[in-house]
Amino acid sequence: MLSISVSREDILDLHDLVLENSGTPGIPGVLNLGMLDSCVEKYGEGDPWSPPIEDRFEKVAALLRCLILFHPFVDGNKRTAIVTASTLLRKAGYMFECEIEEVIAVLIQVALGTVEVQEITEWLRGHSNPIVI
Repeated sequence: MLSISVSREDILDLHDLVLENSGTPGIPGVLNLGMLDSCVEKYGEGDPWSPPIEDRFEKVAALLRCLILFHPFVDGNKRTAIVTASTLLRKAGYMFECEIEEVIAVLIQVALGTVEVQEITEWLRGHSNPIVI
């Protein structure tokens, strides 16, 4: 499996892009860098108390859920989470495509805590196609 890394700086850069380009003005700022670092570590190394995650879609799903639930930013957490997930999938050779209304509905359910990583994994997988060059 191709390993795709992500850093705190990568996510901070994506967050800035989200706030600049989403059409909805956002409030810049980080609430808690420790929470952001926890999400990055969970993606990179996995939870030390759980078996390692080998499935790239599951890793991306876990990061998306973490970014939403840990709420490291003042604003734009859900938008940053989906842009980060889409970017990581693209780096891994997949194009994520989904109607915006469905994306919004799923992200809200994640924020409410009603969607688990496995469900997000299958949702991402179901809306991702290999990029053919």
